[in-house]
Amino acid sequence: MRTAQGIPTAVLAAEDRGQKQAKDKPTTARIHIQSFGPVRRAQLDVTDIIVLNGLQSSGKSTIAKLIYFFKSLPETLYQNLIIADDPTADLKKKLVIACRNRLMDFFGTTKHMKGLFLKYTYAENKDITVQYENRSGHARVKFSNALMAGLTEIAQRIKHYREHTEGDRPWDLSAMQFFRADQMRFFHSVRREVKQLFVEPREMLYIPAGRSLVTTLSEELKEVESFRFDPLMKEFVSRINLLRRDFTKDLDEMIEDRKKLSAEPIDFDRLRAMKTLIEEILQGRYRVEKGEERILLDDQNYVKIRYSSSGQQESLWILHLLFLAVLEGQAVFGVFEEPEAHLYPLTQYHLVKLIALYLGAEENQAIITTHSPYVMASLNTLLLAHQAATKNRVSTVQVIKSHCWLDGARVSAYFVEKGSIRDIYDRDSGIIDPQFIDHASETINDDFDRLLDLVQA
Repeated sequence: MRTAQGIPTAVLAAEDRGQKQAKDKPTTARIHIQSFGPVRRAQLDVTDIIVLNGLQSSGKSTIAKLIYFFKSLPETLYQNLIIADDPTADLKKKLVIACRNRLMDFFGTTKHMKGLFLKYTYAENKDITVQYENRSGHARVKFSNALMAGLTEIAQRIKHYREHTEGDRPWDLSAMQFFRADQMRFFHSVRREVKQLFVEPREMLYIPAGRSLVTTLSEELKEVESFRFDPLMKEFVSRINLLRRDFTKDLDEMIEDRKKLSAEPIDFDRLRAMKTLIEEILQGRYRVEKGEERILLDDQNYVKIRYSSSGQQESLWILHLLFLAVLEGQAVFGVFEEPEAHLYPLTQYHLVKLIALYLGAEENQAIITTHSPYVMASLNTLLLAHQAATKNRVSTVQVIKSHCWLDGARVSAYFVEKGSIRDIYDRDSGIIDPQFIDHASETINDDFDRLLDLVQA
């Protein structure tokens, strides 16, 4: 059925349900990991800001990827629902297979992971468990009753929509355009409803380690399907291939274009602060000119991106993806693997400020994996700024602009070691425990002092 305006009533019904669900207050998600890769056992709340520190190969990336896997799963399930001829047929089996395939894409086979247990709780009574099945060696996936009931209802709605619009397909070009617009509107509302069912309204962004290859091999990677990347790197490369064309303009021009084309409010102060930091970190401006990627050093001089410094190549797309997220007013969950790579310590401080600017917009979220004591110390400085502002806001702003302050209530931090995690966020002081920021220096300094005693003896 359709309204007088020709809009399928199923569209409006789905939108009403999505709006109703959007009003539900989200609760803090939680993940439980057991016997998965290097992680023996870990349980943590999925707060807005998660910092993971620890030795290489300790499991930081595994934890980050697992959280990303579960948070991005609603999009995977939505895609499976809308491409199925009959989304209600063998629904549970289809959803389980979709989860298994996605898990295998991320991590490979789990047949050797005896004792594997994963549980992700999106909200009260809404969770997914993945457990090793001794008999088959497969990962057994189970949806909670609330999630399964919600997905069943959505699948039935899609089927109902198709059944009641299939015969309405017009032949007139103008009518066909309206029909296609109705379809897009309906499926957009379904996507929103799936995300609201899982209490995951944000868009997903994963910025992997090793990202400099996107700049050094930018031309070669335009045909991303010909490369055997893991899904996260492929997703990242595909995103950059789509967005690269936007940078034929300066950031200021992009802000002005957004101002002209959008009726939504724009945080100009935040964007200008981000632009200043981006240019400070890059020591130049990124532009695509004459089909070529460049770092503009000034009005006359530039460096081709493939010949730029390793720090510029590593940081380039972190900087600009964060800028675009804020510019477009998107609510985003992002994972940033080793954002400090190849950057000078003071530049790392600037980058952490940029991430804080991103986090302050649209209730954005982030997981930061890092080895850097400078990143950890920078985070503590911004956490302390938020506390200092309660004592003397005016003086605090003179040290650090308010857009960069981090609220400790949004933060959790863990040291990952020996297959488990240690909570290193000190709730009494409201900062990350300083002894975990740079304990490597203690060992180095102890050895240095011992040797110095020998030299001076």
